[in-house]
Amino acid sequence: MEINYNNPLLSYNIIKENNIIKFINKKMANQNQGDNDMPSIRYREKQKIYEARYTQNKTQKSVYAKTKKECIAKLKNALKNKEKTKAISYTLYTWLHEWFNTYKKPNLKPTSLYQIKICINKHIKNNIKDININNLTAIEINKALNKIESSRMKKYTYDVYCETLKTAYKNKIIKEDITLNIQTVKHERKKGNALTIHQQEKFISSIDNPKHKNIFLFYLSSGLRKSELLNLKWTDIDYEKNIVIIKGTKSKNANRIIPLFNVLKQKKAGLLKRPAFFC
Repeated sequence: MEINYNNPLLSYNIIKENNIIKFINKKMANQNQGDNDMPSIRYREKQKIYEARYTQNKTQKSVYAKTKKECIAKLKNALKNKEKTKAISYTLYTWLHEWFNTYKKPNLKPTSLYQIKICINKHIKNNIKDININNLTAIEINKALNKIESSRMKKYTYDVYCETLKTAYKNKIIKEDITLNIQTVKHERKKGNALTIHQQEKFISSIDNPKHKNIFLFYLSSGLRKSELLNLKWTDIDYEKNIVIIKGTKSKNANRIIPLFNVLKQKKAGLLKRPAFFC
């Protein structure tokens, strides 16, 4: 029997088509519990428009069209997109891997990438379970952070959590920015005192291994970080201009230049002619 859609009595009557039901049954077969309400179509008399309703993430959504055929097509497309969205859902660990390879690996130096890997593997994966990233809560992250004793590493791990989750939120991978509820972590750097000339001489003279002695002499004379010295190459030393080019470890643009100190050039051990860190 043909339905008269212009009948005002049918303004909000639900119209279920056989072809929609078949399509829906296939699409809804693997839906999570609580998200499997049957989609439906109705004709809204006052607006003279068709509405198709479906449920996504326990939220009712609608698509509209002037004709029933167009409304069915829009519903099908919405359900297909719904399946695609579910297909790219991430767990915490898989998203960390995706974030690292997409946003960090192409832009940072190996030493910085190594620090992030250590943070993820030792201080995140060891302290929190691998769950769906949308089920992750700020409370669980706060508990995981409290397990880290070092305030410096706790702050570093907090920064990794915040950056990864904010990126997920911006890409609509998670529904809300839970970093707003993570307790802020602060780290106060300890202020060190420089060694006196006498203390430096005493320290160097106490080192028996020539290789180690040259390395620490370079540290004392240049003020380099450990990672900066370990990354130093022959091409970074310019004997003509008497400079050493220090390539930044944080990013590719964080380079700087320091003088090639006379104490290094005059050293009989040949620190620069045959640097210990190249042995």
